[in-house]
Amino acid sequence: MAVVIEPSSVADLAPHSVSLFGRRYPVDLPSTKDLRLRLACIVVTLHVLGQVAFGFRVSVPQIVSAVLAPAVLEVTIAARRTGRLSWPASAMLTGSGIGLILRVNGTARWDHWSWNAWYLYAAVGSVSLLSKYVLRRGSTQVFNPSNLGLLIVFSTLGRGRVQPLDLWWSGPAWATALVYILVVTGGVLITLRLGLFPMAAAFWLALVAGGSVLAASGHCIVTDWSLRPICDGDFLRLVLTSPEILVFLFFMITDPRTAPRSPATRALFGACVALLGVFLMAPERTEFGTKLALFFALACVCALRSVPALIPTTVVSRVGRAALALWRGQQGAVAIGSTIPVLVVAAAVALVLVGRPARTAYDAIDQGPVADPAVVVPEAAAAPLPTLRYDSAVDRFDSTLRGSRAEQLVRSLVIDLAVEETALRRRDPSLFDLVDHGTRLREMQQTLAPDAPQPGRGIPSYHVSDVRLTVVKLGGQSGALIAAEATGTVEFEPADASSTARHRVEPFSEQLIMRPAGEGHWLIVDERAASNSPG
Repeated sequence: MAVVIEPSSVADLAPHSVSLFGRRYPVDLPSTKDLRLRLACIVVTLHVLGQVAFGFRVSVPQIVSAVLAPAVLEVTIAARRTGRLSWPASAMLTGSGIGLILRVNGTARWDHWSWNAWYLYAAVGSVSLLSKYVLRRGSTQVFNPSNLGLLIVFSTLGRGRVQPLDLWWSGPAWATALVYILVVTGGVLITLRLGLFPMAAAFWLALVAGGSVLAASGHCIVTDWSLRPICDGDFLRLVLTSPEILVFLFFMITDPRTAPRSPATRALFGACVALLGVFLMAPERTEFGTKLALFFALACVCALRSVPALIPTTVVSRVGRAALALWRGQQGAVAIGSTIPVLVVAAAVALVLVGRPARTAYDAIDQGPVADPAVVVPEAAAAPLPTLRYDSAVDRFDSTLRGSRAEQLVRSLVIDLAVEETALRRRDPSLFDLVDHGTRLREMQQTLAPDAPQPGRGIPSYHVSDVRLTVVKLGGQSGALIAAEATGTVEFEPADASSTARHRVEPFSEQLIMRPAGEGHWLIVDERAASNSPG
């Protein structure tokens, strides 16, 4: 392929042109006055900070694939339509946004050159770009391309394969401060320049209102970066100050090509996205579901903007004139004014009811045990602690999980196992509630069900000699837990004189998944085979 760049004629209205296969294409290069170039500088800086300061689980090849694929498509489509080669600013911003938010499971932190699923980034970028040419309402596109592409990939592949960028960015204080300065200052200046600030402000204020109702109702979600569920005021602060939500606010919902024309309708658009998003995230229990709710809300509101175009203009004008006449009438104004507070209260009540699943899931564990399990087995509470070691992932995940807090976890582990043994001996399933939760609780309760047989191997009595702490992530932003890889011996004893089990001692090595509950206490929530990875 021969490529020659040469000055173009005045008729081309472009300072340069390119000759490809004997045909000359005028070239439209980026202008320094283009606001998209300034936005690109902000996004590129976020990418750089993500690689060098925050350890984003996305690599340079993945980001380049997301940017390059839609850019090539955009240039090709524009060349066929107009006979010109234009700088694909919008396409590159679409791909850059996808590279910033999309994560593929299996990509490690600080692995800058991983080629893991690079083709998926290219495919999502391409589908996003093509959507603005295929899904159109008259002369304008219906959806924000990057939002639609991300929504499709998250919905189809699910959290077992992909996930969005974390709401909380863990990094140095200087990098966090720089992110807020860039996103907030740059976002405000750009949206003011484009007349889109009312939309951004309305979105954030509506998110404050809806998020406050959720927080006051006790809403909780689990994340991959916190041992405890994020609840109440912590949830509200996270949603309102998350860098990812701010990026969504300033640079995704405020797409000029999908935004309404007037300031009033733009503000209404932003508020609708936020309120619908809050209702969709209300029943969600995970960080993944919370963010997917916002992507879906923006897509829905964009799609609903196409509905009026399907209604005859005469119908719209008649409804508008009737509503205006009602508003101007004294009785109509009073009726409308009195209806608004009722609707607000009804919406708040509906939001609380819709969000019930995200509260009841964590009630038991947040309350902690109803009694001190150490009282049941005082000898275990006074026994010497096993040898304690740490996996390197623990410090990266939670630097405070050292010293006395880690010793509390190990002490809880020893006590929990001893209480389980006591519950089996006494055949008292209520004791399991003091030390177990989730899968472990259900399994232990089943062993004492009325129709359950006597333990064939006998009642286990654990003697833990060594504990190594590591981090277990449930995947897809659905929670993170601490795993205590315990080794030692287990002594099996007959349940009673009629038992056929033999007394014996065996070595054991198990990974017991722990979750904090109450002050200084931890519950066993699951059990897995030990990883035997180096500490």
